[in-house]
Amino acid sequence: MDAQNIKLELIKLLLETDEPSLLEKVRRILVPTKIKQQSEKIVGFKPNGDPFLQEELEQHMKTSIEQAAKGEVISHEDLVREAENW
Repeated sequence: MDAQNIKLELIKLLLETDEPSLLEKVRRILVPTKIKQQSEKIVGFKPNGDPFLQEELEQHMKTSIEQAAKGEVISHEDLVREAENW
């Protein structure tokens, strides 16, 4: 069976299922594959299983540095006190 026929069969099967857990498993397989094809680096995974990309990491770091430069920080002690109320 060639790739095109396999894709069509998979599409049919995906459309016929309403089982979220199965669909999520398929998504977790396909998303990293697609990302690798796009030559983007995966540096980790989010709690829901989605890939965390190098580009996202760099953006988070940039945002954090900017916030620190503006004084938008919290001390460790304040964070611990705040976390006690969660």
